[in-house]
Amino acid sequence: MQWKVNDSWIQYFEAKALGLMNMSVFTYAGTVRQMMQNGEPSGRIYYSRKTHRFYQASAPGEPPAIDSGTLVNSVQGSVSSWKDGVVGIASQEAAQYAMALEFGTTRAGRNNNVTILPRPYFRPALPLASRTVRQQMQGKL
Repeated sequence: MQWKVNDSWIQYFEAKALGLMNMSVFTYAGTVRQMMQNGEPSGRIYYSRKTHRFYQASAPGEPPAIDSGTLVNSVQGSVSSWKDGVVGIASQEAAQYAMALEFGTTRAGRNNNVTILPRPYFRPALPLASRTVRQQMQGKL
C-alpha cells in the first residue's frame, strides 16, 4: 500500500501543527503568569518605592511575588511558524531581573553586592503546562 502526499495534505498538517504550537506556547506563558499571580508569598514585608505600599516578597523557592506587575505582565508567547514558538520576557526592564529571580544571583542591588536566592517560575511551570497541553490535544489531531 502506498500513500501519496500532496500539497493539500502538507498544508493541512502544517495548519494543525501551527494550532498546536499556538496552544502550547500560550498555555505555557499563561501558566508562568498564573504561578506568580496565584502564589502566596511568605517572604519579608517591606515598603515598595515603586507602588508606595507595603509588599510581601516571595521567599526563596517560591515564584516571584508581584510588586509593580512589570515582570508578570511582560511574560509573553510568540509563534512565528508551526515549528518555531518562544515564551519569554518582552520587557527590557523586566528581563534585567527575570533571570536573577529564576536562577538566583550574587550580583544584585545598586552595588552588585546583594545575593538573591532562586525564585523559580519558568521551570516549574513547564510540567504543569505540558500536562494541560496534553489534555487539550486529546481529540485535536
